[in-house]
Amino acid sequence: MKYVNLIKTLREIQDHIPVNMTSNEDTVAPYFSNAERLYILQLIGKAQFDVFCEAYKAADYNLEEIEDEEIRRAIFICQKVISNLGYYQAMPVLAVSVGVSGIQVLSNDQTKQAFQWQVEDLKNSILELGFSAIEELLAFLVESPDKFPDYIASEQFAKQESVLIRTASEFSTYYNINDSRFVLHSINYLQKRVEDQLIAPLISRSLLEALKEDELSAEMQDLANNYIKPGLALLTIAKAMVERVIVLENGRAQINFKGTYANMKETAIPSRQQLRETVDQLTDDANNYLQSGKEFITADLTAFPAFVPPPVRRRFKINNDKSKGVFGV
Repeated sequence: MKYVNLIKTLREIQDHIPVNMTSNEDTVAPYFSNAERLYILQLIGKAQFDVFCEAYKAADYNLEEIEDEEIRRAIFICQKVISNLGYYQAMPVLAVSVGVSGIQVLSNDQTKQAFQWQVEDLKNSILELGFSAIEELLAFLVESPDKFPDYIASEQFAKQESVLIRTASEFSTYYNINDSRFVLHSINYLQKRVEDQLIAPLISRSLLEALKEDELSAEMQDLANNYIKPGLALLTIAKAMVERVIVLENGRAQINFKGTYANMKETAIPSRQQLRETVDQLTDDANNYLQSGKEFITADLTAFPAFVPPPVRRRFKINNDKSKGVFGV
């Protein structure tokens, strides 16, 4: 298939999704290529992506000919992601015919257009399969770090390791993201923002970095697990909700799938008041955790030698000068 590096044949696509695209492979190829770039290259990094491409190419684009079982399995999962999410993106163009007469619906005496609810059910199913495959891929790479060193050395993985809450299972103990690695990956930049703008100024940068070390004292573990991490997780979710990175589904946070591609009206958008109330509650709870954490630190400063008290800020003194139009009250 043109433009796509890790999947080349209709049969490989049909291993993951039962579709017949024999007559329009060139039409949908750009969508599969886009899915490959967005969800494979961006998630695992260029170096690991290139390793997979070279292995696939060396096998003459025949997955079964790849001798390394783990590499073959990883590429198979990549193909699952590309097939489902690529087809999801291609569905609108597959449903119509574009020509000199404009846009027309495909229909004849033998077939008729599916009902809208059927189309939506199919799209949701394909979307779920695609993102489940992403979870499978990320888990597989992490479980075999020696086999996938380029991913472990990638900028994408390094960013995840640079924040305080590094695993989806741990984040879910503070706010339920259903142990989703992809959700955690998608809100990683927000977690970093909260650390830089709110956590570091509160407890000092040096103490925040010390909390990220592998070996912690009992007091440091208590501070991290019972105060700082809960506050960090709740503030991260609050920001993610405001920025529409996630939506709530049955009380759990999940990626705003449809908002990425479709009209935002297709997702259940909460009213401004509902969103405000939810964000306020998350923020209030987070602030309570963090304030209690600050009190926990100051109650026994000897247990937290990395803590640096914030500098005392002198109040700005204004000298009144009517001739210059400067007045202080």
